Amino acid sequence: MRNVVAVPNQKRHTHKILAILLGIIFVLMTAVLVIFSVNTLSLKVEDVQEVYGTITDVRKRQSAYILTMEGEEYRLLPVVAGEADEDLIQAIIGQSATLYIYPQGEDGDILGFSTSVYSIEKEQGVKLLKDNAVIGCCIFGVITIISLAFEIFYLVKFLKEKDIVRGDVFKLMNTRQLIISQPRQHYLKLSMLPLIFALVFMVPMCIYSETESALFYVFLGLFLGCVLGCIILMLSFLPVIRKKEIEMADKALDTLSSEENFNAEHNNIVMDVGNLLAYSVESNGLRYREENEVDFIVNAIKNDLPEGEGIEEYRAMIREGIRERKNSPPEQSKKARRKADVNYAEGSTLVEETLLPYEELNLTTKVCFRHANDLMDIFICSNLREEQFPTLKNDIFLELTYDLYHYIKKYNIKVEGLDYCLENRKTLMEKYCKCFSSGKEFVYVEFSDDGEEQLFKENKEKIKNKKNLK
Repeated sequence: MRNVVAVPNQKRHTHKILAILLGIIFVLMTAVLVIFSVNTLSLKVEDVQEVYGTITDVRKRQSAYILTMEGEEYRLLPVVAGEADEDLIQAIIGQSATLYIYPQGEDGDILGFSTSVYSIEKEQGVKLLKDNAVIGCCIFGVITIISLAFEIFYLVKFLKEKDIVRGDVFKLMNTRQLIISQPRQHYLKLSMLPLIFALVFMVPMCIYSETESALFYVFLGLFLGCVLGCIILMLSFLPVIRKKEIEMADKALDTLSSEENFNAEHNNIVMDVGNLLAYSVESNGLRYREENEVDFIVNAIKNDLPEGEGIEEYRAMIREGIRERKNSPPEQSKKARRKADVNYAEGSTLVEETLLPYEELNLTTKVCFRHANDLMDIFICSNLREEQFPTLKNDIFLELTYDLYHYIKKYNIKVEGLDYCLENRKTLMEKYCKCFSSGKEFVYVEFSDDGEEQLFKENKEKIKNKKNLK
């Protein structure tokens, strides 16, 4: 009924970034294409210089030939060397020769030679270079055109996207950063070991890259093998990590109904993350008091306070901080927030000592399933009509905790779908925590006495013939 707020369009931001990146790529590729074309295609036979002497050695290095003449080494360009006859080129050793220097290349680059037994004339070398440049220009041109097409595509999408769109509060409250789970940390560290070896092998690989030594290819193979090993390990660990995270979440939720939990001391203050208001859980409903927020914060931090510190001092500081925040002008608080942040609860208020009866809240269970870390986040939610509690901007969202579950059972509070959700938690996690493979980070599901329904799907398909929510 509520729970909808205007938010900055993140898709527009993403399309903007992609458009900028593709624009940079397009400009760089165009610059490379122009430089490559101008430098090579403008080469004339008259620009080629000549060097005379006697060839003393010819040897092949990778895709080029190294000719030694008068103690100096000259490299026959790979594009020309590819057309040379390997047997005939060895016959020029000891012959007087004319080498044709490539004026736009590095020192010692040649595009041909002439001897009495075998020659690659400069006209042929220039032609091979230009033909290769034309092929290169075609390849660069195709890639540049593709880049331009994607640039236009994302630019059009960016321009079409609205700056502000409607966002659901349930989605907004589940975008917080999560701590990486212990199993994920452990297995990710193991999968990084091959990558460390790859970095070690990269050092000698770079050292031998400029020589003809076979060690370069040995270390290159080891480097690529380690990178491949890292990828294989990460992929093979993902099912193991998922299984262990499901087991951890299952074990944590199992303790909700444990005897130890029910015999422990509990706090009856809960935070409504949909409206950022704090209530005390009572037998007949949720009661709002301004002091509840202070109690909620104090309860959250009291175990972390230094031994001997007076808790009343912290209570006074927290109370003062809350009052300053509530009394500050809305314009000031908006400027203090980042543009992408949205205070979806802004404007929610209740009169002191307001009681929200459970029978009027129509409580149901909503769950955010994630593909990693905190797999199952359960919320007890109201299903209010527009005319109910008009000063509340959104439905009530209470994150399920040990304290809240204790009072739900103690006061026999009716929450649709909660028992089903907890009893089938492992099966549900195996079913819904596959978001990573489907390209989604979260899956949202609502549970009621009629079944379960996956939220925010385009077709709103229903599971187990769930009735429409009132």
